[in-house]
Amino acid sequence: MTLNMRVPALGLSFLLERMGADCAPLQYLREIVQNSIDSFLRNGLSGEITVDADPVYLSGDCRKLCIVDNAGGMDPDELVNYINALSVSGGIQAKNANYGIGAKIAGGLANPAGMIYQSWKNGKGYMIQFWKDPETGMYGLRDLTDDPTSPWLVEMDDSDKPPQIDKHGTKVILLGTCDTDDTTIVSDVLPAGVERKKWVPFYLNNRYFKFPPNVTIRTFPNDSWARVVKGMQHHLDEKSEAKGKFQMVDVNIHWWILRKDTTGKKNARGDACIETSHVAALYQNELYGLRAGNAGKALLNQFGIIYGSKRVVLYAEPTDHAVTTDTARSNLKIDGQELPWEDWGAFFRANMPQEILDLEESEASITSSVANIDDIKRLLSNVMEYFKFSSLKPDKKGVVPANIDPNGSNGIGKSSSKPHEPPDPSDRDRLPRRSRVKPDSNPYVKNKNGTESVSETSVEVAIPKITWETIPDTDLIGYAARYHPTGNILRCNSQFIGFIELHRKLVAERKLSGGLAITCRDAIEKWYAVSLAEAVVGIQCASTQLGWDSNKIQQALSPEALTTVCMQKHSQVSNIKRELGSKLGAQC
Repeated sequence: MTLNMRVPALGLSFLLERMGADCAPLQYLREIVQNSIDSFLRNGLSGEITVDADPVYLSGDCRKLCIVDNAGGMDPDELVNYINALSVSGGIQAKNANYGIGAKIAGGLANPAGMIYQSWKNGKGYMIQFWKDPETGMYGLRDLTDDPTSPWLVEMDDSDKPPQIDKHGTKVILLGTCDTDDTTIVSDVLPAGVERKKWVPFYLNNRYFKFPPNVTIRTFPNDSWARVVKGMQHHLDEKSEAKGKFQMVDVNIHWWILRKDTTGKKNARGDACIETSHVAALYQNELYGLRAGNAGKALLNQFGIIYGSKRVVLYAEPTDHAVTTDTARSNLKIDGQELPWEDWGAFFRANMPQEILDLEESEASITSSVANIDDIKRLLSNVMEYFKFSSLKPDKKGVVPANIDPNGSNGIGKSSSKPHEPPDPSDRDRLPRRSRVKPDSNPYVKNKNGTESVSETSVEVAIPKITWETIPDTDLIGYAARYHPTGNILRCNSQFIGFIELHRKLVAERKLSGGLAITCRDAIEKWYAVSLAEAVVGIQCASTQLGWDSNKIQQALSPEALTTVCMQKHSQVSNIKRELGSKLGAQC
């Protein structure tokens, strides 16, 4: 026998509010709409869900939002059982199905003044109100009558029934935080540019990929901004010039390339939904962790989409059987862990659909020019040997390369009066072995004699692909360059103030115009491209040194650090003037 665990009433209220704090601000709407969708599916019905201002409260001081469906409805016992208990649901409860807690947690926290449930089943209707008692601080059903047996339950007249409901259906009215709270309007949680009155279709479109074909969702049908909410798949299919599905072992990547004429613009009907590039996870026809703006761009960059990032939408749909949501249904997990975006991005990047490859090439040619990589390789070829570092070894006289003896040894274990003489082959066991040292490993290795010996390390590095953006994206504004390690791409900002000012001064100083001014600009871009490439290659080589972990490498290659590289003037101006003199001669 077991004495079952119990939760005190105040403890249950604390638990509800603690879990509600993990929900997204508008998630209560999703929970109520999803309960209606589940009721349609569970009962094999077709119908509609309407989100509107409740007509009764229209005559009062403030409007209250209501959600009406003509699905299965609830009888009195079901109303009390489903609404006044946690983890109780009319559907199947499972890790990948329904938890039975969403509307009570997300809705109760957002509406402490109450959520009124009016439900009809077989033509009979009843009402209850779930609220937070302001005197006790506890959540539960509010007493609505003097009936000693069930004071929380009120029988409804047919005159109270919404026109959408015939024999069965449910209406939920959201009262908010107080009587004067207008719950039809929200503002502080909406992205910039979204009209307050359109938050319902905006939220539902961005939350749902698509809806079941037997369910229609309408918002504010009697107002000028009445809409039928169809989900993001409908809008993306309408606004895209290409789309597809990239299948991987544990995930399907759905992708769309938005048409130029629709990117960031509202369509003819003005339907509220996100209209720019973004990334999200897709599970059971719902979107999770949607990222737009800079966050979305950073994730698109991981997938190798750099220049076309303003026009691409990616949805990752995990196929792993262990995928589920957190309790608040705000984020997806696989085996309790965060989604492996980095791994998915690496594979997608290496096997990118041809349409997206073509987009990258097209957009790069419009907004940027590619630096002459052969020219940069030629300039760096004579100094590549100097990018190799000897591993460092502590010594009483300071830190010195491990293969050099500060007392005069030639680095092979014994002194020599002929420092340039080749070592004796018999000493090969004492020769420092050439080794490749991992960035985060300890470079102090022990040889078989127990002495410390670390060789010069080498790192395979590739000169990055360098592009100059004449129309810099927002992430380049204010910076000289940005490096993308995933594709080994270095994006340079030709509109950076440092380059513009240098060009202006050189043109004025040498009285250049027309094609001569363009030649001057090309020389500036060439030599700063060399400096930036040197910085990237040099930092990659430095990653072999003790203490240079991935975080330090990232800092060293940040836009701020690369901009600092471009602040040097002495050597760069000398190189640029020398090149101008050799190309233009007496003309400048």
